[in-house]
Amino acid sequence: MIRPSNEERISALEHEVAELKKAVASQGQDDWIAKITGSFENNSDFDEIVRLGQEIGRSDRPPADGD
Repeated sequence: MIRPSNEERISALEHEVAELKKAVASQGQDDWIAKITGSFENNSDFDEIVRLGQEIGRSDRPPADGD
C-alpha cells in the first residue's frame, strides 16, 4: 500500500477545511440567544439551579465592612 505524501495529505486537509468553511458560511449567522431564550421558562429544576448558583456566589464574597 502506497501512503500519500505529506504534500498530498496537506492538500486534502486544505480542501476539506475550505469545504467546511463554505458549509458554515452558507448556514448564515443565526441568533442562537434568541433560539434558547425562554427555553427554561417555568422549569422548577432550572429555577433551583439559578437559586443555588446565586447562593454560592453570595457565599464566595468577602464580608462587607461592619458585618
